[in-house]
Amino acid sequence: MERKKFNRISFLCFFLVLWTKGVWAFAFDGEWDLDQNQLRIFSQESPKSFVAVNIDESSPDAYTIGIKTNHFQTPFFDISSDMKADVAVRSSPESGSKIIEGTLSSQYSLIDYKPVKELSGRFEFRHGKLWLENVSFGKIICNGSFDMRDPFYLNLTVQLSSIPMVSFLAFWTGEEDPDTSGLVSGKIQIQGPLDKIFLDGKLESFDGHVADLIYNKFLLNIEGVYPRMRIRESAVSQSEGMAFTFQGSMDLSQKQDFLKQVSALKISPLIRDTDSQLEWTLRSSGQKEKGKTELKYLMRKDPHRYSLDNEGMDMFGVENSFEF
Repeated sequence: MERKKFNRISFLCFFLVLWTKGVWAFAFDGEWDLDQNQLRIFSQESPKSFVAVNIDESSPDAYTIGIKTNHFQTPFFDISSDMKADVAVRSSPESGSKIIEGTLSSQYSLIDYKPVKELSGRFEFRHGKLWLENVSFGKIICNGSFDMRDPFYLNLTVQLSSIPMVSFLAFWTGEEDPDTSGLVSGKIQIQGPLDKIFLDGKLESFDGHVADLIYNKFLLNIEGVYPRMRIRESAVSQSEGMAFTFQGSMDLSQKQDFLKQVSALKISPLIRDTDSQLEWTLRSSGQKEKGKTELKYLMRKDPHRYSLDNEGMDMFGVENSFEF
């Protein structure tokens, strides 16, 4: 049996380049079995962690690519899975150029030691572009294209479905176990060349907490050229507390200053507008043993304000209450 061995080679991953705008490299030991058409990569940090790739030619111009991972640690999660790509190669009837297309699937998948929804979806490579169609794994669905030619233009839509808030914040803050709970859902649009990616995210979370903030609804609208982002028209509301909107700028490359940047955002009370009045409430819970103070501002609307026979006057009032 003929074998080739190699040691300490940097492995470059496109997915990580996309999200971090850098190169993730790690040292590994590997073995290429030419008889079995199998490439095995072992992590030097954990010998039981590996990735094995098999390529089988099932018929002329048709291949099956198997990828088995065993507790392989990425910057985002630990993954174990048996993944498969069924690939076919054909010629374009218009230009005669090669088109590579196929389907993706998996079984026995674990993310951070927990079962997840299996990999599924379709892909196609033509005219220098990789196209993804409903590629789903776990709680993420991806659609769009990636131009493999310089300047490597991206046009992707990523749908998040009930991602744990702890994983979401850990990625952006760099903390291993942030004090948070809840689930995050929404959509992130990714566009532009690889060195100037524009992100447009619309995310929401319900019934969770971040540090001392307990919320029943959290809406986040964020956009910008990574890593400099702008937060706009976002809001947080509490069932027993303050409701407010927030906006401002953040530099996501400064993970160590994440909480400091959050505290610098512009925060405004959330106003409730009805047919009869405008209402906004500020609540300060203070210390538990000292009770709660509430200020409610009311502006009564005059329905005859703009009639010809009535000059009209709005009424403004303040309610102040204390609870012990």
